[in-house]
Amino acid sequence: VRGYHANFQGQYEVAWRVLDLLEKFNVKKIIVLAGYGMDGPEVCCAATKKELLDEAKKNFGLDVGYEGPFMGFSGLIFGLAILKNIDALCLFGKTQPYPENPEKPDPEAAEKVYLKLCQMLGLNSNL
Repeated sequence: VRGYHANFQGQYEVAWRVLDLLEKFNVKKIIVLAGYGMDGPEVCCAATKKELLDEAKKNFGLDVGYEGPFMGFSGLIFGLAILKNIDALCLFGKTQPYPENPEKPDPEAAEKVYLKLCQMLGLNSNL
């Protein structure tokens, strides 16, 4: 067997369990990290509420640069969070797509998302 073979049922089960745990701890907002393989900004965002987008733009210079599809575990957590009344903001890093290996890491994109996340959380990146 070759190619990408995600276990979608397993991803749903894990996503629901993660969200149940977040709900148990009364989490009100999550930041999801993901990648996108299209032209656009190095880091962009999506959110479950317009207010989150406005805040991300005003405070961190982030814009919506990718509108989907939003796949995989990150997409599930982001989308299902609404059902648990948890706000979600997603940071997307622009990646180099590799259709023959969609799970190939992109360390440069990961670093850019990491640095933006550190800025948003007021943390020292130590890179």
